[in-house]
Amino acid sequence: MKVMHTIRDTPKNPAGLCALSVDNDGGYLAYPGNSQNGEVQVFDAINLKAVAAIQAHESPLAAIAFNNGGSRLATASTTGTVIRVFGIPSGDKLFEFRRGMKRFIQINCLAFSNEDTFLATTSSTETVHIFKLTRPTQERAPEEQQGWMSYIGKAIGTTASYLGSDALSMNRAFAHMKLPKAGVRSVCAVTV
Repeated sequence: MKVMHTIRDTPKNPAGLCALSVDNDGGYLAYPGNSQNGEVQVFDAINLKAVAAIQAHESPLAAIAFNNGGSRLATASTTGTVIRVFGIPSGDKLFEFRRGMKRFIQINCLAFSNEDTFLATTSSTETVHIFKLTRPTQERAPEEQQGWMSYIGKAIGTTASYLGSDALSMNRAFAHMKLPKAGVRSVCAVTV
């Protein structure tokens, strides 16, 4: 039981928030990098070195979870409205989902499906949200066949990009369900 490495200068973490990925090739440890914002530190637990510092959210972290292979990391902040998925070890943002519009909902759990096709989340409300981890197809009809709905979509997209808002471009839950009771700390898992 010899100490191999000590990670120093970690911020206060009263909830003990961390995630460990374990696969055949190695493993990563993710933990808050700052107690004032949503920075995530990713540490290579096999080679004993830091590999990424990800600015995941503006608010402090509330939940983090690796997928089974350790190639993706899901994060949620104390604000509770946005869930993000990052590629590991690069730290590139792969997906961004909106859980709801209510602010300051405590995210309790994030869980990937075994095939990395779904991400489930529970919160302090009675809802469980399931998000698809796939990119929508970008098939477009010829301009003259798109009609007035295309015009409205372009106008909304242009306005959102002008205002700098990501809210309209975020994906919503593929499915959601209601639990019998709100306010209970719940855990989720996705099975085949």
